[in-house]
Amino acid sequence: MKHESKIPIAINAKVSKFDHEAFIGEGGTFYAVSKERYSLEEATAIAERELECPVVLLEVDWVARHRAGIDDWGDPRVGWWLDDGPLPRSCPVWSFEPRDSRRDGDAA
Repeated sequence: MKHESKIPIAINAKVSKFDHEAFIGEGGTFYAVSKERYSLEEATAIAERELECPVVLLEVDWVARHRAGIDDWGDPRVGWWLDDGPLPRSCPVWSFEPRDSRRDGDAA
């Protein structure tokens, strides 16, 4: 499926291969969507469709980065990771979590 975003991209700009993905760990479930490819409105719709529930935009400066590492369960894996950004060779992302995962008193 080809996506036609409304965000202008320079002709010679390098766009990350990261599109969107769920990240599940001991810290919760998060959904990240590329800021290079999608507007906030598009990203919100994607996250809600994929998680099948309303989502909350997180006020974090995360990036998606393809690398090797050890996951929350101690297993080695190679793939996309959410990291604090900005970092070289990474993709800035819109970060969401399911609205029902918010605990009373947590700030959005």
